[in-house]
Amino acid sequence: MAEQQAGPTQVSVKDIPKLPVEHVRQIREQVEQEVKVLGDSLASLRAALARIDASRAAVESMARQKEGQSMLVPLTGSMYIAGTVAEPSHVLIDVGAGYYIEKSVEDAMGYCIRKAELLRANHDKFSEVARAKRQLLEEVTMVLQAKVRAAVQQQGAAAGGVPPARVEAAAS
Repeated sequence: MAEQQAGPTQVSVKDIPKLPVEHVRQIREQVEQEVKVLGDSLASLRAALARIDASRAAVESMARQKEGQSMLVPLTGSMYIAGTVAEPSHVLIDVGAGYYIEKSVEDAMGYCIRKAELLRANHDKFSEVARAKRQLLEEVTMVLQAKVRAAVQQQGAAAGGVPPARVEAAAS
């Protein structure tokens, strides 16, 4: 097992089998929540990467436009109005928080490429952390199942020596 930390009190993975069942359940619930949050973060990063790739494609398309050429200007994701290209060598870039910067097409392409690289790097980091957390969740789940199975068998044995196979079938 890895030397990862898990649980509300940051218990080492190798110490989890020594903990009571309820504590292991709490650790599993916490790790499940962390896996979900990481999955949501990964989905957000993929969506942001898709948007920046679409922006890069739009800037590339803008570079091929000629001044005065007709085009459709998006107002929303599904509503457009007719417009004409005023200055194809410059575009406005949304840098967040309602701020826009005018850049040349070349500078805008560089911005999109840098932003995409940053998003990919963050996605790769989150993917590795998510993979490790999923592995930890599997390990904690296996420990919890073994502890529950042992507790059921122990209760069955104390209640009159019921064979373990019947105890497990009754517990299902």
